Amino acid sequence: MYARSTLVVSGDAARTAVNILESERMFRFGGGAQLITVLCDITLSVILFEIMKPVSRIISLLSSSFRFAAIIVIAVTTVSHFAPLTILDQSYLYGFTDEQRQALSYLSFAYHSIGYNIALLLFGVHCILLGYLIARSAFLPALIGLLMVLAGFGYAANSFAFFVHPALATWSFPILMPLAFIAEGALALWLTIVGVNTKRWLTQSANN
Repeated sequence: MYARSTLVVSGDAARTAVNILESERMFRFGGGAQLITVLCDITLSVILFEIMKPVSRIISLLSSSFRFAAIIVIAVTTVSHFAPLTILDQSYLYGFTDEQRQALSYLSFAYHSIGYNIALLLFGVHCILLGYLIARSAFLPALIGLLMVLAGFGYAANSFAFFVHPALATWSFPILMPLAFIAEGALALWLTIVGVNTKRWLTQSANN
């Protein structure tokens, strides 16, 4: 996000192309960071399944499956992040003018946004299911579960609006995303600092 927000100039393909070529290393690191999140998210998807399966194995599997689907979309979408480097390379696209290369390069960011919103739609469903599991669990706070459900609906609604009503998505994003940050942040902090109530987890696991 930092690399794209720093180097991509809205509505200016030429300036964006110059920025990318002048800061190629940072741009590459931005894509590399996205790939690292993909690797971490695969691991996290499995961990969350293992944590939540005492509540409902089927719903936990479904929740992790939606998250894994979102990960796959993000991994494929990363292609569009690196695409400008190939498009702007003089070794490719023979016969194209600099302006045409810059326009094609800039277009890749639109495809990146499309892919990212598809991933967030899937991730939103994951958050709804995960929140439900947390709320039903005996070993994590129900309030965090409720926040995750609300965050999931926010993700899903905003991403769906991106495709069917872009103006609404632009308006709703600044309102819905802080809620997602609070919910995910609360869950991350709780698992890192407090953790799962092991005794209650074992009891619920034995009962199911």
